[in-house]
Amino acid sequence: MRNQLSIFATLVLWFTTASFLIVGGTLFFLFRTFEQFQLREQSRALTTRMHGVVAALSNQDDEPLDDEELARIRAPFAADNASRPRSGAGLVVRQGDRIVFAVGDVPPIEAFPPPSSDRTTFPVIAYDSGEQHFLLSRAAVMRGPRRYVIAIALDQTKSQEALEDFRSNTYIALFAGATFLALAGAIVARRAMRPLAQITAATQTLDFGRLDQPVESDRWPAELRALGVEFARMQIRLRESFERLTQFSDDLAHEIRTPLNNLMGGAEVALRQARSPEEYRDTLSSMLEEAHRLRRMVDQLLFLSRAGQQESSLKRIELDARQEAVAVAEFFSVSAEEKKITLAVEGEASVFADRDLLRRALSNLVDNALQHTPAGGSVRIAVSAAAAGTRIEVHDTGGGIEAPHLSRIFDRFYRVDDARSRYPEGTGLGLSIVRSIVELHRGTVTVSSTPRQGSVFTIELPVR
Repeated sequence: MRNQLSIFATLVLWFTTASFLIVGGTLFFLFRTFEQFQLREQSRALTTRMHGVVAALSNQDDEPLDDEELARIRAPFAADNASRPRSGAGLVVRQGDRIVFAVGDVPPIEAFPPPSSDRTTFPVIAYDSGEQHFLLSRAAVMRGPRRYVIAIALDQTKSQEALEDFRSNTYIALFAGATFLALAGAIVARRAMRPLAQITAATQTLDFGRLDQPVESDRWPAELRALGVEFARMQIRLRESFERLTQFSDDLAHEIRTPLNNLMGGAEVALRQARSPEEYRDTLSSMLEEAHRLRRMVDQLLFLSRAGQQESSLKRIELDARQEAVAVAEFFSVSAEEKKITLAVEGEASVFADRDLLRRALSNLVDNALQHTPAGGSVRIAVSAAAAGTRIEVHDTGGGIEAPHLSRIFDRFYRVDDARSRYPEGTGLGLSIVRSIVELHRGTVTVSSTPRQGSVFTIELPVR
């Protein structure tokens, strides 16, 4: 597996690379601008000298050059060479193959460009002899019938050395600046990573006893503030989960204690003295009933624990909601007749769901309604098409549920107090199973109730 750089190292690396490229690009641009500017100015100086010599030769009469004229032409070149060694200028004036006069250092004539007769522009080229650098230009001028060729060489050795020094200093400044920027980037990245270090420290010390101490994210950067907020929300959810788990453990211990005590009490009473076969049969029957209750509780708990992993295995098909409700009503018809409760189904709709799970949810709701509806009452299953899918309602005319209990009616082992003693065979898990099944189908289940008038449990399942 390839090792991944830490966020800190990645930030420093990218910051240093970006800074190096920006600073390097800027220094390169400045160096090239300075180099071009220097070349342009020196070319202009060379051209200016060429114009002066051409004018001095062409503005005279047809007479040959005399010593006075040669002295005037030679004087500026000699003065520059004397005052600025390795940056002066050399001049050679030829008439055919004969050198009329020369002054200063001049490369071989083959290094010069072809002579130009155009007085408005003169060719300028660079020449490197290995030890010296020159700018060269050559021009031809007619003086009567005589043709003179002028060659001027401008020594650039000192300027090139200055450019090399500037280039070396530029490299030094670039790498020194990159080093400084890398250190600055490390400091900035370290400060920017401080909130993440706080989150890491908070997670390392996270336990049940510290879930009520939220991470303070008000002074964090805006990019990490949302992470801090979500972390605080996670703490709240964890705290609520732990509280529910603790409550569930307490309820589970309480619920299991009752049938276990009944089993142990029945066995102790049966063993205390000799009894008739009928008395033993009654005791065993009572113990078997408690064992069945424990088994139902275990089965329901197993279903609830696996409910979150069953979504991928759901066999959802399009069903006739009315037919499924009728099948559930027929199953409870005998129980309803014994209790003298009217059980009816109404409405038409289709639903996209797992048939077995849908029937189990409806069965739990109908069984709950029958338990809490007195003789002479009614239980009604109503199916209908809703805007978001399918709605299934279970109405009863029982005693209803008080408002404080409505928010917890679907919690595991939660039962209204008077119902606990009235229906001891219940496990308090039926409505929790209904909620789990509905949530598996991405639906919702709600309850509304009016005390002494009845309750309505509503399931809404989405479309395909």
